[in-house]
Amino acid sequence: MNILIFAKGNYACNQLIQLALSRGHYVTWYAASQKNKGNLSHENLLIIHADTLNYSTVEEAMQGQEVVIDAMHLELKDKDDFYITSAANILKAMKANQVTRFILLSRHGVNSNVKKAPLRYQLWFRFINWFKMAQLSKLMMLENFVRDSGLQWTIIRPVIIIKSTKAIEEPCSNYKPGNQINRSLVPANALAEFLLTVAAKDSFIQEIVTISSK
Repeated sequence: MNILIFAKGNYACNQLIQLALSRGHYVTWYAASQKNKGNLSHENLLIIHADTLNYSTVEEAMQGQEVVIDAMHLELKDKDDFYITSAANILKAMKANQVTRFILLSRHGVNSNVKKAPLRYQLWFRFINWFKMAQLSKLMMLENFVRDSGLQWTIIRPVIIIKSTKAIEEPCSNYKPGNQINRSLVPANALAEFLLTVAAKDSFIQEIVTISSK
């Protein structure tokens, strides 16, 4: 499968790329920053260091792709216009190249009921929410933009992503936003496994999925 991944090179995104390559997929990593440049190398990996605000480079990267995963928004450090403008370029390029499968990695807490989470996660979210309300609002706008795109989209909202050297565990994903979540954490490798499963099986089409550890 040809997968185009938009990501900034953090640990969770590196886990996704490495797992995809280990499963025999052809990966194009559209790296929106220079962070971790050169750390990944594989014969089936193409790395493009470019700005997602530049439509022409996004459109060129889209050619020949089957699935697009947008994982750029985990850190919430971008300017206000980045979210919608980048998404507009990605979705426009997808339609121009007849690529229909789109997976957006968002964040838990975007337009959902955090009160049905473990207490320590509620406290953490309230602290983050104090500083990140504007960015979370932008993510909500981005999600709405994706939902109106007409593509075969899936929006995934993970809780706190952690590093893990343990074997991949199956994450809990069989609930809707606003339902009770089991834990406040999800290992990066479990999230990567879930993302690839959703992409390969075309599951959760037109659905928003909140994900945590079991």
